[in-house]
Amino acid sequence: MKRRKTMKKSNKILLWVIAIITLCTIPFIYMAIVKRKKVAVQTPNFGSDQTRGIKNNNPLNLRQTNIDWKHESGKDFDSAFEEFDSMVWGLRAGLRNMRTWFERGNQTIEKIISVWAPESENDTESYIQYVSEKSGIPRDAVIEWEKDTFYPIVAAMCKIESQFDCDYELYKDAWNKI
Repeated sequence: MKRRKTMKKSNKILLWVIAIITLCTIPFIYMAIVKRKKVAVQTPNFGSDQTRGIKNNNPLNLRQTNIDWKHESGKDFDSAFEEFDSMVWGLRAGLRNMRTWFERGNQTIEKIISVWAPESENDTESYIQYVSEKSGIPRDAVIEWEKDTFYPIVAAMCKIESQFDCDYELYKDAWNKI
C-alpha cells in the first residue's frame, strides 16, 4: 500500500515537472515560429539577401542556355540561370524569350505561364491565377503582343520569379531594345 502511494506521488511529481518544462518552452517555440515567418515573408533587397533573379539581373529567371544574349554578364557565377550586365538587359532577354513563345501560339496567360513555369518545377495553377488577377486579364483571353498589354503580365511574373518590382520605365526601356 505504501509503495503504491509512493509511486502515485512520484508520478504526480513527474507530471508536474513535465508540465512546468512544457510551459517554460512554449514562449521560445512560439518566438521561433514567429521569427521564421517574418523572415520568410520579407522581400530581400540587398547584398547576399537578394533573390537569385535580382543578383543575376534576370528578373524573369531565364534558365542558362546556349543563346548568346546581348549584354550577358561575363561573371557566370550561376550555372543554372542567365546573368546580365543590368536589369534592363535581363528583362529584355526575358521579353525576347516570351515573344518567341508567343509567336509559337502561346497567346493567353494560361499558355504563356504553362510554358514559362511548367508543372514539373512550379505550382503553375497558382502562378496563372496570380498573373491573371494582378494583370486584370482573364487567363484564357487571347492577348496581342503590345507593350501596354504585356506590362502588367510581365510585372506580375517578375514579382513571382524574383520578388522584383518592375516599374514601367524599366519595362518600356527593355521593350524598346527587343
